Amino acid sequence: MSASPIARRLLEATVGEHPVISVVFDLNPAEFATAPARATQASSLLDAAHNLETADQTLNHDARQAVRSDLERLKTYLGSEDLPVRGAGALAIFVSGGSGLFETVALSQPLTSSIYLDREPHIEPVVTEPAAQRWCAVLVSARDVTIDIGAGAAVVTRRSGSDYLRGHAQSDGNDERSREQDIEGHLIAVSQRLADDHRAGRFDVLAIGGPVDALTGLEARLPDDLRSVLAGRLDVDPSAATEADVAAAVGGLLAQAHADVQRRTLAEFSDQLAAARGQDVPPRAVAGVADVLEALAEQRVATLLLTGDFHAAGARCWRDGMLLPSDVSECPADGTATGPVADLREPMIAAAVRQDAAVLVFTEPDATLRAPEHRVGALLRF
Repeated sequence: MSASPIARRLLEATVGEHPVISVVFDLNPAEFATAPARATQASSLLDAAHNLETADQTLNHDARQAVRSDLERLKTYLGSEDLPVRGAGALAIFVSGGSGLFETVALSQPLTSSIYLDREPHIEPVVTEPAAQRWCAVLVSARDVTIDIGAGAAVVTRRSGSDYLRGHAQSDGNDERSREQDIEGHLIAVSQRLADDHRAGRFDVLAIGGPVDALTGLEARLPDDLRSVLAGRLDVDPSAATEADVAAAVGGLLAQAHADVQRRTLAEFSDQLAAARGQDVPPRAVAGVADVLEALAEQRVATLLLTGDFHAAGARCWRDGMLLPSDVSECPADGTATGPVADLREPMIAAAVRQDAAVLVFTEPDATLRAPEHRVGALLRF
């Protein structure tokens, strides 16, 4: 398991040089099912953003003007028909004109609306969304195929047909052997198209649906790199499934896989901490702010674990960006004076993603992670 590809790409696109506006736009149908309700939410968020811009004394004139321009662009977008509200529980929106960034990720579950202004995107909503990665859903039969590529709770592109991917036997098609050859050619062609899309970086995880015979045949023809990203089979009707149906099915499949990963990771974390007690060997897991910050600084974190309510003040070296406990006044690497960090939660998540570590947030942690002196932990690479 590795970091969220979308979160990592967002961090790489911004690199701390320009202000970034991050928005969580709630689409809870109980509150925001109508356009007027969404307009009220948008107005409140934009007002909050203007207050953040006014209060931020680190912005120079050019940066302040850039933020105001980004807010105007965001205002237009939130009031437009381009907002991808269908099927989504919330939207994570990232805007930074200076970085050339304007991206929306549809999230599967409602989230409390919020807005942030910083030099980095607020990536936790994307990191903790099971489906917030580029996915491909293939609905295949013996004759036809529909390929949906999406991210989060939305389909981005849909391609469907039969002849455009289908192989054809060199006969009149009346005998059984000809039919088998046609099916074989069709499934090989689908597999090749998927392999091309994956190599081109169009998706990170694959799900397949359709009749059992077609799925078994397609799975047998997938190359190893596609089998390694196969999340499972979708329970949808290929002949009737809409884009929203497919996105929901993928979201459910990835949510279950995410829950399984969380359960296994939490058990491994507790086992590794227990095994390290009293042993004169380097631990493969650490807990607590100081030890986790040290592991992040040493690029040793494989998985960062956080409780849902973890918050802690800290410090940062303004020269190299190292995160440190709040009582450290000088960077141990170069002696530079540190500055305060009001809340380490988001900076620790960003540091983990930058070293390709997975991030898992637990609303119901076990006793080990729930302990007051812990609430944050890490499984280590070495």
